[in-house]
Amino acid sequence: MTRALDPFVLDLRGVPVRAERTVELVRLVCARGFDPAIDWAGRFPWGVDGRVSSDAYPQEVVAAIDRQARDRGRALLIVMRDPIPVGYSARVSYRTVWKSSNGSDSTLSRLVAKLQSDLIDDAAGLMPTLAGIVAVARSQQRDSAPDPRMRAWESLRDACAASQLSFICADPGLRTAPDFRDDEDFVGGIEERVVLQGLVDGVHIVEAHRALRAWRSDAWQLVGRLHEAVTDATCSPTAADDRLVDSVTRLRLHVRAFPPLVRDVDVAYRRVADSDAVRGHLRRVIAPVREQLSTLAARVSVVRSAR
Repeated sequence: MTRALDPFVLDLRGVPVRAERTVELVRLVCARGFDPAIDWAGRFPWGVDGRVSSDAYPQEVVAAIDRQARDRGRALLIVMRDPIPVGYSARVSYRTVWKSSNGSDSTLSRLVAKLQSDLIDDAAGLMPTLAGIVAVARSQQRDSAPDPRMRAWESLRDACAASQLSFICADPGLRTAPDFRDDEDFVGGIEERVVLQGLVDGVHIVEAHRALRAWRSDAWQLVGRLHEAVTDATCSPTAADDRLVDSVTRLRLHVRAFPPLVRDVDVAYRRVADSDAVRGHLRRVIAPVREQLSTLAARVSVVRSAR
């Protein structure tokens, strides 16, 4: 890889496992001229230990992702949040070896380094367009005791160098790629990240997002006003009912305006995202507002009947 990498993080943590959706997201990133840096969320089909890959994506999916990058002249990167992949660090035997590898010359350190080297070779075999590893690590506190994880990160960096792969450190204190688009900069779900980074053409998605954000902001303002009205009516029995009734009515009408937004967002995303995932995100937006409306409307009824 002679050109500079331009990574774009695709964080698959919490994303439903749907192969076609993942491949499509990679295609969108590549089509916009970025190099997908994928956080596989423990679902990369590592082959070093078959027990680790029981719930991984099939190798055919990884091959399809690799083709998307190759056909568009882009490279793939793997995001790692530990010096060994999630599936390995979650197993007691591997975790014990990794966290006990304090000395650079110790047998345990050599075991970790050998595992990392084998894993990189494994990944490069599955994805010929693999260009490197993106390491997401926390800065070590000044004057603190040596962190064995840092030694493991160093051995991972050495393994990348031996395989002629890039090692991009996304730690703010050790950043080696100033233009790296870390996933901490993104807001909302993976679909929204794709939209905000301009990976999808058309104004409909952007308009739908703006309308959804405006609805959510207005909804919680109305909830706050209804809370105030209920509190005032509870503390002051002489307060007029008009404010209570008006506040409840306004919030109810606002909630009824949500389904058309759902349809707009669903239509906008139809070509680029999993509809079930989008609707699930929208349910998480509307559910707490509806819960507040139900609770406060009941309190309004109690307050009014007590007068």
